[in-house]
Amino acid sequence: MQKNDARTYSNDTLQYIRIQIIEFLKNKQGTQGQAAELFGVSIRFVNKIWGKYKKEGTQGIELKKRGVKKNSGGISEEQRLEIQEKINKNTPDHYGISYFLWTS
Repeated sequence: MQKNDARTYSNDTLQYIRIQIIEFLKNKQGTQGQAAELFGVSIRFVNKIWGKYKKEGTQGIELKKRGVKKNSGGISEEQRLEIQEKINKNTPDHYGISYFLWTS
């Protein structure tokens, strides 16, 4: 069976696959490799899900929000504007940075 890219699956589909994998392995219906083949995912995915389940139980396999959390130590709008202004006005060496370009 061809493995699909799990990133293209909806969250509901991913959660369903996770639960099916856990049930398959918990009931000793086969190996992790067989589960990967059966559900069309990578062995790494199965390994990761099974490990989380063994360590944290069903909470470990629940989907969590992805991406950067708001106000997670980022900079304020005021700080962003100040930095942008400094970048536009001068070169890095003006501020004691030993690069000629900001992208170095």
